[in-house]
Amino acid sequence: MCYNQYMRIFVPREVKKLSNIFGDKSPLFIVGGYVRNCLMHRRSNDIDLTSCLVVNQVNQLLKNTDFASKTKSAQWGSMTIIGKKNKYDYTAFRKDIYIGDGSHTPQNVILNASIVDDSARRDFTINALYYDIDKKILIDFYGGVDDIKTKTLRAIGEADKLFKDDAERILRLLRLSVQLNFTIEEKTYLAMQDNVKGLANLSHDRVIREFIKILFASKKNITNNALRIFDRLDMWKYLGTSKMFSRLNGLSQNLYFYNNAKFEDKIFAFCLDIYKYLAIDKKELIKEFLGKTGLNCTTNTKEDIYKMLRSFELLTKNKKPIIPTREVSYLFKKYDNKLYKEAKRWKVLQ
Repeated sequence: MCYNQYMRIFVPREVKKLSNIFGDKSPLFIVGGYVRNCLMHRRSNDIDLTSCLVVNQVNQLLKNTDFASKTKSAQWGSMTIIGKKNKYDYTAFRKDIYIGDGSHTPQNVILNASIVDDSARRDFTINALYYDIDKKILIDFYGGVDDIKTKTLRAIGEADKLFKDDAERILRLLRLSVQLNFTIEEKTYLAMQDNVKGLANLSHDRVIREFIKILFASKKNITNNALRIFDRLDMWKYLGTSKMFSRLNGLSQNLYFYNNAKFEDKIFAFCLDIYKYLAIDKKELIKEFLGKTGLNCTTNTKEDIYKMLRSFELLTKNKKPIIPTREVSYLFKKYDNKLYKEAKRWKVLQ
């Protein structure tokens, strides 16, 4: 059942101005996360826009205005609209057709679609919310408003097909469950469980990008809920080609450092937990877990993590660390007071 309701949400003045350019015949909508976050009273900066107009039509419309545009893919109906204050991702209404191998990319895209078609290609009900900027009307085709009220993550349409079409939605589902502290609806969870193997057909970059977002998805420790699912569904092996990733099953129960880390130190603490859990050489961890076939970290990050692991190793042997470990020394106190006292003895604490 389609839900239409007059509602006022905060729309930046620049976006209102853009909406006036689109006019009544081709109304401009805000779609997805921004609308969801407004309903949840969460701060949000990224605004995704959509309408019935394809890329060439939008380019023509924006000529001689205060807005510029940059085409991403005319075939997919996607572009960036550039205002004086912000940039906005724009995608025309479209219908996606998949081959069902989980590889993310549609086999075919049909433009000149309706808003109903466009809503059907979205992933979860809470992300299929459209806000008509001019009329100030919220449009909800799948009960997303009710799911926000009950803090539920529910697949749109047939859940099994959703994940078969694009396995990246599995990782997105876990990330949203952590970010929003929402519960995954039972049928959606079971469909995710049945389609985990589709992760093998995603590009490595996509998997790692979503996994990093999961690690940093919440300042609270509810990230563990998602990582427990990694254990339960044997998902660690999809993070990289090294056999080391398969050995991470059970890690979610041994995240001593990660659970006590400051938000900005999550990746360091996570690596420290892996180092202890697998009892492997630090050089092997850097190469296999942080290299191109793993998390693909920058050289500077790998060097910093190596120094941290080396400092930890020296502290456990009652030796002076090679660098001051102020940034992560509080983790030692949380995990092992003896380590904290040892770090303090070497005057590496503030």
